[in-house]
Amino acid sequence: MISQNKPTINALLSLIIVAVFICVFYYFSKPKDDYHIANNRHCKLEKSKIYAGVIVREYNSKGPVYVLTNGRIFSTFCAEQDKKLQIGDSVYKPTGTFSYYIFKGANPDSVVFVECDFDCNIYDKK
Repeated sequence: MISQNKPTINALLSLIIVAVFICVFYYFSKPKDDYHIANNRHCKLEKSKIYAGVIVREYNSKGPVYVLTNGRIFSTFCAEQDKKLQIGDSVYKPTGTFSYYIFKGANPDSVVFVECDFDCNIYDKK
C-alpha cells in the first residue's frame, strides 16, 4: 500500500517543483516596462513643475523631502546636493530643470544656485 502512494507523491512533488520553477522564471523574465515608464513619467512631471516657498519641515522618504510654506512637497533628484537645504531657507525651482535656487534663511541676500543635470531618460534604459 505504501509503495502505491510513493509514485503519486513523487509525481506531485515533481509537478510542484516545475510549477515553482515556471513562476520564478516568469517573474524574472517579464519586462520591467511598467516600472521604467512610470518613473520616466514621474521624472518628467517633476521637471515641469515650479516650486517656490520657505522650507518649514523636512523628513526622509527614500531621500530628503521638504515641506514648503504653501504645503507643497519638494524633493530633488540630485540628493547629494540636499545638504545645502535647511529649514527656514527659501527655495525656487523653475520649470524645465531640476536645478534650483536657495535663498538662505540666515542671510536672505545670499543666493545659492544648485545645478542638477538629472536625465529622465535613464529610466528608458533597460
